[in-house]
Amino acid sequence: MLASSPSTTGCTNSQLQLAPKLTSGPDKDPSGYPISISPGPKGLFVPVIMIHGWNGRSQHDDTRAGNFSGKIDLTSNAAGTVAARTSLVGQLQDMAGSAVYTFDYHQWSDRWVTDPHIGTALATAIDCLFRASGQKVVLVAHSMGGLAIEQTFSPSINGAETRAREISTIITLGTPYKGSVMDSLAHGAVLGAGVTGGLGGQPFLTLATAILAACGRVSTADADSICTKIDALTPVTTLESDAANALQYGSAAIRKLPAIPSSIHLVQLAGNADYITNSSWFRQADPATTLHLGDTIVTSGSAIPSPSREHDQTTCAYTVNVSRAAQDQVGVALGVVAKVDAKRLSVPIVDSKVPCGHGQLTRDIELTNDVLGSVHDDIDTRVQASLKTAVRSITVPAGVCYDKPAVLENGSFAIPGTNGNGGISLLDFYDGDAANPTSKSIALLADGRSRMSDLDRGDIAISLGCSASGAGGGYSYIAVYKNDLKPIGLIDPGELTTAGGAGLPGFSDAIFADGKLRTDVGWLATTAEGTCPQTKVRLDYTLARTTTLAHGPITTLQGDPGCGARDSAAVQAAPSRIHTAS
Repeated sequence: MLASSPSTTGCTNSQLQLAPKLTSGPDKDPSGYPISISPGPKGLFVPVIMIHGWNGRSQHDDTRAGNFSGKIDLTSNAAGTVAARTSLVGQLQDMAGSAVYTFDYHQWSDRWVTDPHIGTALATAIDCLFRASGQKVVLVAHSMGGLAIEQTFSPSINGAETRAREISTIITLGTPYKGSVMDSLAHGAVLGAGVTGGLGGQPFLTLATAILAACGRVSTADADSICTKIDALTPVTTLESDAANALQYGSAAIRKLPAIPSSIHLVQLAGNADYITNSSWFRQADPATTLHLGDTIVTSGSAIPSPSREHDQTTCAYTVNVSRAAQDQVGVALGVVAKVDAKRLSVPIVDSKVPCGHGQLTRDIELTNDVLGSVHDDIDTRVQASLKTAVRSITVPAGVCYDKPAVLENGSFAIPGTNGNGGISLLDFYDGDAANPTSKSIALLADGRSRMSDLDRGDIAISLGCSASGAGGGYSYIAVYKNDLKPIGLIDPGELTTAGGAGLPGFSDAIFADGKLRTDVGWLATTAEGTCPQTKVRLDYTLARTTTLAHGPITTLQGDPGCGARDSAAVQAAPSRIHTAS
């Protein structure tokens, strides 16, 4: 039996938690209101599991210490700024139909992903949520969390052969699919030109060494440093853990992990910091050298090993000016470079405000928008399919040809007492898809990047026809619903007072645009003086926070709305009838 809600799956435990809506400094939508957590039509929910990296945390609480809980406040656009309003967890929670869970293995994160508390426990969580929700699971992972996902497909874990059928989309940020060059250097490895050549060769090694030394100096002084906050440069202090050894570039443990099946939609995201150095550092004739550090911990080539699959990266560029110190405070790091080449260096990548840094990828607006778009596209496909079925049995507010609420059966309702001649029928659907404002497909607008106001995200406008023999006449109404198909308001074109003899107006079009439900209403007026031209007017309805509908001024599109009118107020709009869901 399927769970009735995300909180009743029976899957949660000390490692898997349903992410709560934070109350202290809450996550907010683009309009400044606290996010709203809501199911899809008929209670549909899609599990989204957030998986942290090495020595990180996924737990979502008011401390915002989790990898995905920090507010999105960074951008690689040097000219841009970001208003820190929500975390990645909050952004996904605000999407109708999503149910965000966190998988946390912090207590065991120095162990390798083959540990039962990591790969096996994650596989169990996936299996359980798939069965409880009846929906394929979406996975979002940072760093080593992506390798934990790979381990769930290992033949050593029960159900591995069918697990791909339980997962729709996997999104990884800074996952070291090939291992970490920086981790290898911290272990004293001597990397060949085949690895370092494309990164900048010897100068890359020198800069990497300086970063390791710089982190050694700040690790005890700056609790918010990339070196200490979230699984960033932990190899400096935990070199002998199972995870640290396994994460070395090209390690046997890395190579043994199963690949993510091609049947799953995989999105690989990376940070890429390019450092342009001055020639005096390396005594080179070339005026400058560009070094590619990736996100410092993971190079772009390791985070995006499969360019044929969907991928993106955020890129930062820095100019590094190095001056030789009176005394070499960096020293020789693990024998990688000669002492004469080691300089005291303050590098921006050590700062926790650098968007391309490994620990900051989940706070970068470019990459988090990639995550949001991928998850939205996945969930929205399922919501659309669910809606096409669900709307055929919606509850129609009282006032559509009938003085009581009516429940449609297969898209229609026979009005009692009309001998089967009067009825209500489903005519059309209008959604809030601002990217395609003329679309009439059944689709929920549920992402924060829309042109529409967040107050209208997820609203659905449904055109309902009333048969000519039914009470109230033969014309159309528009009923507005929230994403869970609870009715909000009813727009009745008959409330337009028209010229004498004009008859009943009818809707000719309706779309969501610019944060409003835009309706076009037309009629043909016949007066003693003759027939007036076909007339069409437009009204824009705004959904207020109090779940009421309000319209703006009438705009005449064609014809003469006052044709045959005895006074200038012949055409006006009365307040729409409102149904407020209990």
